[in-house]
Amino acid sequence: MGRRERNWLLGELPTWLAEGLVDAAAAERLRRRYAAPAGGRPWAMIACGVLGGLLVGAGVILLVAHNWTGLSRASRTALAFAPLLAVQALTVLGHVRGWSGTAWRETTGILWTCAIGACLALIAQTYHIPGDAEGFLLSWALLALPVVWFGRAAAVLAAYLALALAWASFSQLQGGVALLFWPLVAAVLPVVWHAARRNPYGHRTVLMLWFVGLACTAAVGVTLEKTMPGLWMAVYAGLFAVLYLAGGYWGAEAPTFWQRPLHSIGSFGTVVLAYLLTFDWPWRNVGWESFRRDPAFHPAAAVFDYVLALALPLAAIVLLVTAVRRGQARRIPFGVFPIVAAVAYLLAAGGGREAEGWVPVLLGNGYLLALGVAVLAGGIRERRAGTVNAGMLILIGLILTRFFDSDASFIAKGCVFILLGALFLGANLLLARRRRRGEAAP
Repeated sequence: MGRRERNWLLGELPTWLAEGLVDAAAAERLRRRYAAPAGGRPWAMIACGVLGGLLVGAGVILLVAHNWTGLSRASRTALAFAPLLAVQALTVLGHVRGWSGTAWRETTGILWTCAIGACLALIAQTYHIPGDAEGFLLSWALLALPVVWFGRAAAVLAAYLALALAWASFSQLQGGVALLFWPLVAAVLPVVWHAARRNPYGHRTVLMLWFVGLACTAAVGVTLEKTMPGLWMAVYAGLFAVLYLAGGYWGAEAPTFWQRPLHSIGSFGTVVLAYLLTFDWPWRNVGWESFRRDPAFHPAAAVFDYVLALALPLAAIVLLVTAVRRGQARRIPFGVFPIVAAVAYLLAAGGGREAEGWVPVLLGNGYLLALGVAVLAGGIRERRAGTVNAGMLILIGLILTRFFDSDASFIAKGCVFILLGALFLGANLLLARRRRRGEAAP
């Protein structure tokens, strides 16, 4: 919620209390909830802290690099460790003095992380230590892990996850196995949990959840061994459903889209993946009949693929059943996506030419159509303009895609455009009318 809306709400509380719309306990809870900004610090403080730390680090590196070739080996070693020791001393001093502000933590944390990378690179260059990018990135990430725990800064967490993801990508490209990425992520989850327990809607917590959610979404595609073609569809369908349903427990009451990272990543990812499954190309040559036996693939590491393909949909089903029992039946349209994807994949993997052709595509189109209708109906029922528009965009995207795939004339396509635009405007007018009626009701 923005500052203007928050101030309006706090200004209306005395009137609501006098008119009996809320009791004293509810008014006090609302006053405590919206008395200060959600994160306690503006986004600009975090951005300026990170930018300042990066600029200072880059400046130190440039100053050292200018006279690097003329220095002795001992001087190079001292200069390599000097920034690292200096920022460590500065961080400890700030901890002793009680300097715990967001800008301070973000600045010192990103400086510390940059100093680690610079020290590793300079020492390796000075003493001609053999290595490659893969080993350098992994070493940097492991040494940055204590910084994440000590500083608990969002920028440091983002840098750590970026390093781990870059290492995983290099490892896979070199024909290795990058499953170590997941223990690296698990090592920082207690930090995110601690931040969420203290302030679930704070800027730092929200940023951390966004970073972790996006990194894990990208890492699934990187770390899968892909010996079973097409299995990624079932894995990602389960992942997005788990994120969406988990968002119902963590951040469900957040007022904005950005403060619900798990819910947002899961719902958006579901729509995008469901849209991709409406085409026929994902269903070509999938399943066990197209199993890859090339030496570049590791069958032992592929066990992780199969575990995810089973565990994520099962976890989504458990979360969905729990949500329905809690009276959250509105989560069913997104929650059943892993079941639809699994059925379509099994049909396509069965080897029948008929199933490989139109049945999985039909299931994908049918699911996306039902999802768009459900989102649209839910938005109208709850009087949410954003949800209504999201449902309309899903339906319009599906209809236009299938329409352009056809051989219809330009006149027919123009008529369809007009009809879809009229439906879009009509849905928003209907929602506006329902809102006015609700406000006018006594």
